[in-house]
Amino acid sequence: MLYYASKVISDTAPKGNRKSWGYAIPQVYTIVLMDGFHMPGGDHKTYFHDTCLCNRDSGQIFYEGLGFIYMELINFVKSEAEVEDELDKVFFMLKNMSTLKTLPRIMNSAVFQRFFQFASYAKLTKEERTMYDISLKRKWDAEAVRMYQQEQVEGLEKQLEGLEKQLEEAKKASVVAKAEGVAQGEHKKAIETAFNLTNMGLPVEQIVEATGLSIEEFQRILRSKIEKLK
Repeated sequence: MLYYASKVISDTAPKGNRKSWGYAIPQVYTIVLMDGFHMPGGDHKTYFHDTCLCNRDSGQIFYEGLGFIYMELINFVKSEAEVEDELDKVFFMLKNMSTLKTLPRIMNSAVFQRFFQFASYAKLTKEERTMYDISLKRKWDAEAVRMYQQEQVEGLEKQLEGLEKQLEEAKKASVVAKAEGVAQGEHKKAIETAFNLTNMGLPVEQIVEATGLSIEEFQRILRSKIEKLK
């Protein structure tokens, strides 16, 4: 156990320039699965042992970053009905995964489903693994094609939405331009009518009433015409 823990620590150390590294050692926990034999000096009842570095005389922990967890599977004898918490579920899975055909109901979660898939894969023969890998690859390829097609459809839908928006804006602009054109035509006609009525000698009040022009606008138009005639 010390070998594996030390190797992890050694692998994290840089190759040279140890001074700048400052021995910033990450937390390392070694998990030991004990199947078929007991913990030396154990009580044959406890199945989870969480050990750490501590002072032998005082029993006080002096470093939390290095620990050893021993999982004594031989001492775990609970049935599925007796499982109480998440730790029990882990032990039950490890203890019985070689004989489990389906995932127990109490472990119907994403973590245990993934765990069960790995365990099931490990039990396959070489030929079965090859067939499974081919099937899985086909599934991934089909999913990749489906996702690509979905992206293409979403892209086309966005383009169509943009085109529809542009078309709608163009229609609105056309309606506004048409309305402005009609208004300009009606205004020009009102001015011509005002000039004709002026030539006929009608008073200003009757002219503005007949044409819809304001007195101020009519006066401005008359001044403009007089300026042009000078």
